[in-house]
Amino acid sequence: MEFIDATGLIGDEARIALRMSRYAEAGTTTLGIMVSAADTTREGRIAILETSARIG
Repeated sequence: MEFIDATGLIGDEARIALRMSRYAEAGTTTLGIMVSAADTTREGRIAILETSARIG
C-alpha cells in the first residue's frame, strides 16, 4: 500500500493538487491520467478528467 500511496495520485482533491504541484516542482511536465472504475459512467469519467485539468 505504501508504494501505491507514494506513486499514485489518490485521495481528495486537495491532496491530489498538492501531489501534482510536487511533480511539477520536480520538473515533471506530463502526467498520464488513468480513470479507474470508481465512476464508470461517461459523465463521471469526464468529470474526473475535467477536475484533474482544473487542479493541475
